[in-house]
Amino acid sequence: MFYAPGTSSFDGVQVRWLETILLAEAGAGFVLAGLSCLYFWDYAGRTRTRSRRVGAAAMALVSGALALEAFVYVAAGRPGHGAAALGLAAARTALLAAIASIGLLVLRDLARRR
Repeated sequence: MFYAPGTSSFDGVQVRWLETILLAEAGAGFVLAGLSCLYFWDYAGRTRTRSRRVGAAAMALVSGALALEAFVYVAAGRPGHGAAALGLAAARTALLAAIASIGLLVLRDLARRR
């Protein structure tokens, strides 16, 4: 009933749904983080106060790092098997939640400007 170590089969049946979910999460994280990075980079360039420039630059770096991590994850191929895949799923979900929360802050700011 468990994954055999080093395989991606469950009782002899190929299981790829977890890999597909992990790659979809990484792809969504790449898009969201990339857009957030661009937003904060632009914001850092147009704001007038030094503290906001520094904060926006820091957020741009964090978003850029998250985008790069997601890109490398997708480029690396198969994510793993068994317990390792479940651990990766938890980590990918946490990363996606983090960048989605940044995206919500960006959307809130854009809506407030209108």
